[in-house]
Amino acid sequence: MITRNFSLAVKAVVVKDGKCLLLHRSISEMETTRINSHNPWDLPGGAVQFFEKNTDGLLREVK
Repeated sequence: MITRNFSLAVKAVVVKDGKCLLLHRSISEMETTRINSHNPWDLPGGAVQFFEKNTDGLLREVK
């Protein structure tokens, strides 16, 4: 049997006064992560922990 590990990620579109919040990753961070390694721009968010609600994980990551 093949077992695959995966994680669930959540992202948020944060808009205030007509402006959208974007994160810009450094070159060193892009080299050490598999996520979006070709593009330095990203939305705020992160991984949801096991047994955590998606909304709770998103609020924790964006806080």
